[in-house]
Amino acid sequence: MVNGADIEFYIQHGKEERYLEYKGSMVWTSDDTKVKIAQAMMAMSNLRNGGVIVVGMKEPQRGVWEHDIRLSSQSRPRIDLSGQSVFPI
Repeated sequence: MVNGADIEFYIQHGKEERYLEYKGSMVWTSDDTKVKIAQAMMAMSNLRNGGVIVVGMKEPQRGVWEHDIRLSSQSRPRIDLSGQSVFPI
């Protein structure tokens, strides 16, 4: 289970890894968004421990990512998609 400290680590890490993928801000009702998230989930589905997709990041220079989101202290909703967990932040 991912906790707040894990989420903060993934945001601050700033470098994509095999298990960690960043996406820019997206409109969640868009079919394009659904396809991009589904593709990323499928790519990570064969990893032993799965992976993490952080949405709301920007890439100001190639290979360097920083958050483009405002974190809040409010509880973050958890969305379960066919066994895959998504934690909006």
